[in-house]
Amino acid sequence: MGRLGANLSYASLDTSGANGHVTGYGGFGEYYPTQAITVGLNAGGFSAGGSISGLGSASSTGSYVGGGATGYLVPDFAASGLINYISISGVHFTTYGGGLEYLFSESLPISIYGGYSTTEVSGGGGHINQWSVGFKFYTNGNGVTLVDRHRNGTLGPVGIGNALQFAF
Repeated sequence: MGRLGANLSYASLDTSGANGHVTGYGGFGEYYPTQAITVGLNAGGFSAGGSISGLGSASSTGSYVGGGATGYLVPDFAASGLINYISISGVHFTTYGGGLEYLFSESLPISIYGGYSTTEVSGGGGHINQWSVGFKFYTNGNGVTLVDRHRNGTLGPVGIGNALQFAF
């Protein structure tokens, strides 16, 4: 019927004269109303900080919420769409995107995917358009459909771990 998950991440960079870190946390849920449709939501937050010698230091916090849906036109062909909203220290980013993924063969676990997203930045900050094309190699067995690979493979929310990546 679905799955729930949580995430927690930490990344840091420390070089001569500069350092920084980011901590992220959140959760997601997916629901499978039919064999051909997956819908999901995700939400969370993050904090970041860093400093550069001679220039000082800064820190910031933010939050995100998003959702998406994947439809399987046939068990090995997926069409996905998503919307994500991120707020960082009063600046807001809204991303809309879509993509396709096709699994060539269930016995050869390689698929091709492509997608497009546009991100609008609040306050007249403009927008960012991004295209992606690539291949995915699945490691969760042979003889498995794309639907099963998405739903039973590596955990990740709709639109973020499946046919689309968050920042394409």
